[in-house]
Amino acid sequence: MAFWRKNTLNITAMALLSACGGAGAVMSSVAEDPVVAAEPLQTPSVRLVSPPQWAAGDVVTVLGAGFVDSGRGHTELALDGEFVTAAGLRSPVSMTVSETTFRNAGRVEFVFEPALPPAGFGHDLGTFTGSVRAKNVDDESASPASAPVTAAIEVGPSLILWSLLPTGLACGEVMRVREVQDGSKIDVNLEAVGLSTPTTTAPLVVTATFVDLANAPIEVQKTIGSGRRTALTLDVGRLPDGKVEATLHVNLSVTDAVGAGVDRTFSVAVGREHSVAYDGNVRVAELYAPVQVSSCLPGGATGRDVSYSSGTSESRSRTIGFSVDVGLNIWVVNVGFGINVSDSVSTTECQDLSLNGHINPGQFGVFYRQTQRLERLGQIVRLDSCGAKRVIGDARVTDWSWAPDLAITTNRQCPPAPPSNLPPAQVF
Repeated sequence: MAFWRKNTLNITAMALLSACGGAGAVMSSVAEDPVVAAEPLQTPSVRLVSPPQWAAGDVVTVLGAGFVDSGRGHTELALDGEFVTAAGLRSPVSMTVSETTFRNAGRVEFVFEPALPPAGFGHDLGTFTGSVRAKNVDDESASPASAPVTAAIEVGPSLILWSLLPTGLACGEVMRVREVQDGSKIDVNLEAVGLSTPTTTAPLVVTATFVDLANAPIEVQKTIGSGRRTALTLDVGRLPDGKVEATLHVNLSVTDAVGAGVDRTFSVAVGREHSVAYDGNVRVAELYAPVQVSSCLPGGATGRDVSYSSGTSESRSRTIGFSVDVGLNIWVVNVGFGINVSDSVSTTECQDLSLNGHINPGQFGVFYRQTQRLERLGQIVRLDSCGAKRVIGDARVTDWSWAPDLAITTNRQCPPAPPSNLPPAQVF
């Protein structure tokens, strides 16, 4: 596969236009850029963890200094200590939080999800006492851990999502998927902590509400007559034509017989199995020979300002090619590239195909136009059943644009027309 980098093409009196083919950075095919060693990761520090009471799904804020931004790596947290349940059961805890959100160098956040000791805590009402440390990590290295900061955290009534998985599937170590294919069903395994003990006559009532992909309100309800756990199956539905992805926001609540309750929300992205990702790159693949599009324009006795406007129109059709055959619908490709990849473009549609110039007294000017064959490279992405994405091929769009030029005589004679300043025909 080729690697692409941004490149500035310096051509006298030539503009590499993107008005006819959509916006994009001009790219040139080169060897892979040399690897530049990154600065070593610095050791962060932790000052405070807030709030003092947590429930499943809460956003926890960690204040400190030196947290690494997401472009360089991420901050990992370690909570070590002991969890004591409300019934007095003690368990050692050594919990690692890898999924943190960088807000600034002095603040990161994470969503608290309970786990069974020693991997975590919060599976029951109780209190965690211990320390919190942080370190900055990337794919290849990690900083030393920060000095520990003591923490005492009370775990209140919670609605725990033990797993969120496509129906009938195991997704390895992933217990809560973030994205699923459209048409899937997802099983939500949950537990209500901190409510009264249910019975068959006074059950816990579990309710899930959301707006489905067809914009219809959905409510799924279930009762728990004993214990604290249950499972719900939610049908995400099909994406309508014209959409390749959407997000479902689900509200969950559990209420006991005396009116007490716990609730939380979660979101899951829904996507099509195959889509096209395009980062806006545009590569000049070929330049055609410049074509004269005006007669000799005299500067006269005092000089003359001139503007280019095409008198003859040229039209070209875009084409699309794929390196793999996965039955992509053309509108899916259009959404990915942000243009109609099978449309035609012409000089009459190029609003930026214009050029103003000045012809000196006694001289002549001639306008030229050059056709440019462009290439846009996208990636064909597959979303698997567990929400993982990987690139499986390329999608290449042949696009077109045009550049104008004003050539000025130096010998006060025209014809013959002065040569164009545009480069000769060539294939890159």
